[in-house]
Amino acid sequence: MNHLKNIYIIIFILALVGCTSQYGKISPQDPIVAPVTIQVLAADWDRFYVYSGSRDGVRAEGLIFDPKDNTTRITSDTWIPIEDKASFDKVLNQVHVIVPNARVARILAPDNREFGFIFYRTTLHVPVRLVDADTLYVMRMPMPVSTR
Repeated sequence: MNHLKNIYIIIFILALVGCTSQYGKISPQDPIVAPVTIQVLAADWDRFYVYSGSRDGVRAEGLIFDPKDNTTRITSDTWIPIEDKASFDKVLNQVHVIVPNARVARILAPDNREFGFIFYRTTLHVPVRLVDADTLYVMRMPMPVSTR
């Protein structure tokens, strides 16, 4: 009987590992290590593929920074690419106004490899799914709660 219980525990653990290995995560930066700030990212914005995200489809409330100088890639159907400095400055200002408490967090693969950064309201859950070993898909920001 004890042997059967151990088998069930092993099956449960393997199932749990299998279910979670397809999703990355957004993780706070380590406060001990010098954190990457939005000022650093903004100064070097052209070294990244930059995307803006919105909860309501109108106002930008987040930015994704995907480094150009690595072999990993971040994709999305709902985050909009930013192509020029004027657009970047406009969206960054909009995020600062709409989300004054926005923070920079790391976008990580299931194996904790760093793919890039996100500047957003850290209380939101933004799902990240593994596409292949070098590609993460960032899903849409959650819709705002209606006040009607």
